[in-house]
Amino acid sequence: EIIDACQQSGVELFVIYQMRYAEASRKIKASIESGDLGRIILVNVIDNEYRTPEYYAGDYWRGTQEFEGGGCLMTQTTHLLDLAQYLVGPVESTFAHVKTAAHEIETEDLAVATLKFDNGALGIVSSSTAAYPAQRHIVSIVGTDGTISMNGEYDQIVFQGLRSGGETID
Repeated sequence: EIIDACQQSGVELFVIYQMRYAEASRKIKASIESGDLGRIILVNVIDNEYRTPEYYAGDYWRGTQEFEGGGCLMTQTTHLLDLAQYLVGPVESTFAHVKTAAHEIETEDLAVATLKFDNGALGIVSSSTAAYPAQRHIVSIVGTDGTISMNGEYDQIVFQGLRSGGETID
C-alpha cells in the first residue's frame, strides 16, 4: 500500500542508511581508499543494547514476526551491516546463530555471526537487545597497516592507530 501511494503521488520511497553519511564514516572510508589502513582483513560490528520488557509491551508490533519481521538484526544492526558493506564491500558468505535469550518476544534478541567479504576480509557481528549495559554502534575496521574504530551512535572515531603515523586516537 505504501509503494502504491508513493507511485500515485509521484514521490520517492526508499530506506536510508544514515550511518554512511556520518563524519566518522567518511573519515574511515577516506582512510580505506587512501590505503592508510593497508589491505582490510577484519571488520568487527558490536551492537549490543538493552530493551526493557516495557519497551516490547508498549506497542503491539514490537518483537513480533508478523509486524516487526525480525528482532535486533533487522531493527537496529541492519544499519551497521550496511555501513560495513559500504566501507569494505559486499559480503560473500555468512554463518550465524540467533535466539531469544532474555525477552518474551517472537523475534531474536541475540545474534552472532561471522562474515566473509568478497575482498577476503573476515568479520564478526554481535547484536542484542538483551545486553545490559548497552555497547552500541561500534564498528572497527582492521587493515594490515592500521585500525580505526567508530561509535556510530555519537559519530565519533574512538580509536585510530596507523603504522604510517598520523593522528592517533586512543
